Amino acid sequence: GSRTQPNYNLMFVLTAGGFSNFAGSRHWIDNTDARVLESIEFALCLNSIGSGDGLYLHVSKPPKEEPIQKLYEKFRTTASGLGIPFDIVQKKVNISAAEFSWEHEHYSRKRIVSGTLSHYASASETSVSSLFDSSTRVDAKILRRNIQYIAEVLARHIYGYENEQLEIFEG
Repeated sequence: GSRTQPNYNLMFVLTAGGFSNFAGSRHWIDNTDARVLESIEFALCLNSIGSGDGLYLHVSKPPKEEPIQKLYEKFRTTASGLGIPFDIVQKKVNISAAEFSWEHEHYSRKRIVSGTLSHYASASETSVSSLFDSSTRVDAKILRRNIQYIAEVLARHIYGYENEQLEIFEG
């Protein structure tokens, strides 16, 4: 593929209500045209990426599709290249559950391949149920590093870069 014409389109959906079983995502999914939902190859949800040393990608099942396998590998190699401790945590989703542990589980319920990137290794550690999130819990350097990491992963995936030493976004 072309280095300037990506193979993907990105869509950003900003939601709220994490403390309320991710009500914002649930509302968006339930009220979005089915054609849009069917066009989503992967939904990446973010949770508490502004603190902690490492990152975990929480997913509900191993990827069957080759593009998703490659995306997961980009998460691994990019983290390694940037010196970020990283792991993929797989936990089967009970799609009939009334409450979900992670935001991506709403997407999984609609058969959309998805994951939640978090500095928490497990849902029991999260402050998702807290209404008291504050900027005092955010480390600006960690947040900046993790935003760069996400941008690197996405750019490498959509443009097909294989070189793990290459930093697309510098500084």
